Amino acid sequence: MKWNITQNSVARVSANLALTMILMAFIAPMLWMFSASLNPTATLAFDVPTNPGLDNFRRLGSWDQVIRPLLNSLFLAVVASSITVAVACLCAYPLSRYKLRFGTLFLYLILLTSGLPIIALMIPTYRGFSEFGFIDSVPMVTLYMAGTSLPFAIWLAKNFIDGVPMALEEAARMDGATTWQVITRVLVPLIRPGMIVLFIFCFVGNWGNFFVPFVLLLSPEYQTASQSIYNYFNNFGGVYYGRVAAFAIVYSAPAVLMYALISRTVGRSLSFAGAVKE
Repeated sequence: MKWNITQNSVARVSANLALTMILMAFIAPMLWMFSASLNPTATLAFDVPTNPGLDNFRRLGSWDQVIRPLLNSLFLAVVASSITVAVACLCAYPLSRYKLRFGTLFLYLILLTSGLPIIALMIPTYRGFSEFGFIDSVPMVTLYMAGTSLPFAIWLAKNFIDGVPMALEEAARMDGATTWQVITRVLVPLIRPGMIVLFIFCFVGNWGNFFVPFVLLLSPEYQTASQSIYNYFNNFGGVYYGRVAAFAIVYSAPAVLMYALISRTVGRSLSFAGAVKE
């Protein structure tokens, strides 16, 4: 008995030490970011500011350098994520409910495409956008960003739909509901927490997407927040570390809010126990 207690104590201490080390790996960069944002003479080294202030936030720039890029990123992320969620649910429904001849093959193909690095797709994408005159087209870039998130979104949406009992849809059809009514009035309300989770995942990915807007949106008025970070690098290779840290805090605020939402949404169970009478 004593040996078991000692063994459990060692395991508990080891687990706590491992978790503490992992936590420090994430906290250390954040500590530098908060410290540098308040330090007028911030450097790459961590240093507690002697005269902390908000000068770095005041010097972030004007509308063109901060507000407009943030609004551009917000527009791209929200619209692209909304399109992804809507199309993913419509694609996932037949994959979940119907026995398609090539359904399994299709799922594996989209799983394969989700593993392709975005940098490998940008050369043919840029050529295609140039040929059709879509460079600097915000609507087309938005659709492209929505499409790049679809493979992962379809997989998640199918899993959510699989959890809804078929008996609920059959009961609705017996009452005269069409397929569209079944989807909008029965299925969507039941998988709404899953759709919110899917939207937040897509939003965070699109919000932090640097490479696609950098290659396909060239005009300064279409610049996103992830591109705006270049404004704090001077022509001689120097970096305004304090302003970079201040902008990073502003830039990360929407993503942090989304993660706070997802932590609450994931906690809601997608269980449909009791919905079907035995």
